[in-house]
Amino acid sequence: MSYAPDGRPLALVVVESMRGNTEAVAHVVAQALERVSYGVTLHEVGDPTMPTGRLDTDLVVVGAPTHAFSLTRPSARADAARHGASAAAVRTGLREWLSEVTPAHGRRVPLLAFDTRVQRARRLRGAAGPRACVLARHRGFAVHRRPGSFMVADNVGPLLGGELARAEIWVTTAVADLAPRPGRQHEPVAAAR
Repeated sequence: MSYAPDGRPLALVVVESMRGNTEAVAHVVAQALERVSYGVTLHEVGDPTMPTGRLDTDLVVVGAPTHAFSLTRPSARADAARHGASAAAVRTGLREWLSEVTPAHGRRVPLLAFDTRVQRARRLRGAAGPRACVLARHRGFAVHRRPGSFMVADNVGPLLGGELARAEIWVTTAVADLAPRPGRQHEPVAAAR
């Protein structure tokens, strides 16, 4: 286990956000992790200081908006830029970042994923979170929980009322599930496909 300078375990939160909705969820997630004693680093996926390669951390949390029932691709990000998303937010995506990272050698790093999606697509199967879980598992991360999904009113938002409170509950519960319990072996939960 790695520790922050003050002795807390480390969590890396990585977010792709085009219109600020997914970023708002990521900030709530980061604050909740700090409240349950993690040292947290939050990065936008396009941040040039973002860690890549082997990640020496105790927890990774990733979040992205759902586009075409999955993680964004360059064409979807270019389209978002034409419709008002910032140019900085569309240079790269979570899909590309996940293809560049693995857990540090010998580490079994848990990964949690969340997505934002339009309310009217709530019941559809495809979303960014499940796809991020599949990619992360292929890269060697231990996916321990189904992804969280948080609803926005339409393509540009805003988040529906209560979604930020749900995000805090989701991550707090997920982290509690990761804690070892006497006599219990923890197996990862299969990501939704």
